[in-house]
Amino acid sequence: PDWLSICPPPFSTSVVMAAAFAEGCAWQFLCPFRKNWVDCSAEEDARLKVAYSDAANNGPTEVEYNLHGVRFRADFRLLTRSNLASKRVMQLRLRDGELPFRIPGQRSAEASEADATSAARGIAPDSLVCAATGQPVPVDVRKAWGQGIPEEFTMTGAFEFTLQLVDRERLGELLSWHIMSAGVEAQSLNMAALTFTDRWGNVAAQSKEVVQKMLEKESNFPVKIKYAPPKAFQSMTPQEMLQYETVRTHLLAVKNAVKELDGDITKVKHLHQKKTFERYLLYLEDHKYQSEDDLSDAMTVEELVRKYPHLGGVFGLTYKVCGDLPRVLRGEVDILEYLFGG
Repeated sequence: PDWLSICPPPFSTSVVMAAAFAEGCAWQFLCPFRKNWVDCSAEEDARLKVAYSDAANNGPTEVEYNLHGVRFRADFRLLTRSNLASKRVMQLRLRDGELPFRIPGQRSAEASEADATSAARGIAPDSLVCAATGQPVPVDVRKAWGQGIPEEFTMTGAFEFTLQLVDRERLGELLSWHIMSAGVEAQSLNMAALTFTDRWGNVAAQSKEVVQKMLEKESNFPVKIKYAPPKAFQSMTPQEMLQYETVRTHLLAVKNAVKELDGDITKVKHLHQKKTFERYLLYLEDHKYQSEDDLSDAMTVEELVRKYPHLGGVFGLTYKVCGDLPRVLRGEVDILEYLFGG
C-alpha cells in the first residue's frame, strides 16, 4: 500500500508497523450475500492495516471509518467488521499471511473463521458423496461440513468445463457432477446462466432444441459449458432468490427516485424526508458495495408481478407510490393525502 497517501510524514509508529504485514496479504470479510470471503477494497485494506498496527501499539482495538459514504466499525479483538447503518456484523480475516502482532484479549483467527463457517471435524473426501448407507449426501449437508472437501469440490455456485466429442454421451453425468461439485441445488439452477459455446464461438442457452442441435454436429466440438449466475445469486435456493429479487425491485424503485432528484438532498423539501433520503442513499451504496449489484438488471414492479403473480398484494403500496416518489420528496404531493385521499 501507499502508506504516504494514508498518513503523510511525519510517520507515526502505527504506519511503520503496518508495513510489517506480509506482501500480498489482504483483509477479507465474510459477505452475507455471497456466503464467501471477499477481499476488502485497497483503500479499506490499507486503513485496517494501519488501525490494526495502532491497536497493537496500545491504541484502540476498535476503529470506525467511512467508506463510500457508509460507516463501518472494525473490532480487532473479535475480528469482526460491522456496518453501522444496517447493524450487519461480518467476520474478518487476513488472506495470504498471518497477523504480524497479537492484541491482548484477541480471539485467534482460527476461532473466528470457525464461527464464520460453522466448521466441524474434518471428514474423509470419500464420505462427501455417499454416506455409510451408500446413499448420496445432500448438498446442504456437504456445505455444512465445510472441511475435507477435495479440490474438485469448489462449492462456488459456478462452474465451467469443456465437453469433448468422445464424452458427448456422458453429458448428463458430467453436468450433474459439476453442479454437485459447485454446491448448486438442482432446483435452484438458473437456466439463463447455463451456456454452451461451440468451437466456432456460437452460443446456445435456454433452449433444449438449440443445444441438442449443436451437440449433434461433430465439427462443433469441443464445446465449452459454463454456468455463471450473477455473484449476488450464487448459492441461493429458489426461495432465497425470490426474496432477493423482491428486495432488488424495491431498491430499484428507490434508485429511480433518487436518480430523478440527481441524488441531491437539497431538492428534498421536508426535514423528515431529508432523513429518509439519506437512508435511501445509504441503502443503495451499502447494497452495491456488499453484493457488487448495481440493480441494472433488477425487475420493475410490473415485471416481477408478471413473473410471480402471487406477489401482487405484496407490491400494492410500492406500485402505488414508487412512480410518484420523486414528487413526494420534492413536496409537490402530500404523502398522506396521496395514500389515503380520493
